[in-house]
Amino acid sequence: MAEQNPSQEIQIASCNVKDALANADRSLELLDWVAMEQPAVAVFTEAYPASDPGDLPVAVAEFRRMGYAVRHVRQEISDDRPDAHGILMIAKKDQMRSRRIKVIKLAGRRALLAQMRDGDEETGEAYDVFGHQGNDRDDKWRLADIQALGRCIFGGAERGRPMPTAVVTGNTVERRGLVPHCLSAAGRVINKFVERGLLPSAPPNPNDPPAGLKRGINVAQRLGLMASGKAYRALQRLTLQNADPSMQPTMRKYGLPVKTDHIFITPEFAVLKHQVQPLEAARDVQTPSVPLTHCALLATVTLPRPDYPVG
Repeated sequence: MAEQNPSQEIQIASCNVKDALANADRSLELLDWVAMEQPAVAVFTEAYPASDPGDLPVAVAEFRRMGYAVRHVRQEISDDRPDAHGILMIAKKDQMRSRRIKVIKLAGRRALLAQMRDGDEETGEAYDVFGHQGNDRDDKWRLADIQALGRCIFGGAERGRPMPTAVVTGNTVERRGLVPHCLSAAGRVINKFVERGLLPSAPPNPNDPPAGLKRGINVAQRLGLMASGKAYRALQRLTLQNADPSMQPTMRKYGLPVKTDHIFITPEFAVLKHQVQPLEAARDVQTPSVPLTHCALLATVTLPRPDYPVG
């Protein structure tokens, strides 16, 4: 009788880090967090300004010293956004099925893909992890990116069954509960006033940062679009389910708790634990701290093996 192999725990992590990896001081707490949690894969969205990566090589070198493969890429395919960011993924080298993390071209943005296994080459179960940040300004492009992501997930599938897959993503809100419904309704009203020239609005621009009413209205517009629920439902149609059944908020805007960051998984995974962890952006440093506005996510999952009884 063949020896039964228990399922291996897999930790998948994510955080929108507000360009912290471009600053060696601000990235200290993130590096400590990765060293403590030791995720198999972690995705950092808004990792650095695309126009100025700054101290990013310092963080990359430290991740590699910890035994991770690292890949980062400019998020936008088009370079017409002054506030464009880069996305960065790390994956434990000894658990990868491929030689390096791959860059995936979607419709308007790029994603990253780590092809992993949860054990050695003979007994490990294969799975994929995509890192992707939804377009924050345009539902049409956000949905187009998700459709392209779906083609990647199902492209090599037999009989429509994909590789066990996790998708780390953000800038999408499930339209469930009072806050998302209020955000969506407010966004629609504000958009109408902006279109008629009755309210000012200015998108993020590090070269000319909007402030006051203009910035607040633009944030409300973008949150309202996210809260429409369209992108969230599109991800669910890819047979993806949220690894966080409690839907704990990952950020606060104007005092409102909102869950804009997610780890989605296909049904092959079993969720052992999901944590939403507030992180500090700096610790005992000389430069002023810029706090992270998003919490980190850490999902502990398993892939039940065919020869191992589960439950």
